[in-house]
Amino acid sequence: MALIISVAEMGKVRNNMEDYVYPAPGTHMTVSPPFAAIVADGVAGSPYGERASQAAVEIAMAYFKDMIDRGVSPSLQLIRSIFDKVQEALIFLQEADPSMRGASTTMSMAIFDESNVYIGYAGDSPIFLIRGPRIRRLDEPHIVGTWVYSEGSLVLNTTLVNCMGGYPGIYTGPGEYECPLQKGDIIFLASDGVTLHVSPEEIRDAFLDKTPREAAQYIKQLVYERGAFDNFSFVVVVWE
Repeated sequence: MALIISVAEMGKVRNNMEDYVYPAPGTHMTVSPPFAAIVADGVAGSPYGERASQAAVEIAMAYFKDMIDRGVSPSLQLIRSIFDKVQEALIFLQEADPSMRGASTTMSMAIFDESNVYIGYAGDSPIFLIRGPRIRRLDEPHIVGTWVYSEGSLVLNTTLVNCMGGYPGIYTGPGEYECPLQKGDIIFLASDGVTLHVSPEEIRDAFLDKTPREAAQYIKQLVYERGAFDNFSFVVVVWE
């Protein structure tokens, strides 16, 4: 069993919502394996990032549910097939609607069986494991960085090198990770609008002395207090 909580907010600056999550924002419920959680973040500057993120999540969940109904068990192989199916569908959508040409999104997904979590990711939307007093990032962000001078200061510019959709060739397959779960473990999937304002250690500390619902509300509050410059979303899975 697991408790799952989801949050998705537009923030204070953006006038459109390019994040999309599963389960739907506002979810606070107990679930039994197999189940899944997803955060997708439409890539800024690409056309219709909001449509790309929504389509990615909906296609991923439809395929996941279909495979589970067919008796397929959660695994890294299933993660790979989900990501490849999403990419295939996004490219098809772009070919059918030229105005969506180049539409891109990150996607981070966790699927759970009775004792393990299997994660897949394309882009830089982080997935953390909180176990007791420790927090560890399970994904390796698909970005490269270049230091440049801007107005007298040294600034790190980052570029995505892997994401869903986009032009042919930018998607190189998902990063993958498998992790056995222990009672009390927390899997925290987020868009970078969260980690722009809240550090991993602050995320961990929120769950050390608060209930999961209180911790989620506190993290949301911190993002808003610190500017909420981007859309932000996260899904919390508390393994029971």
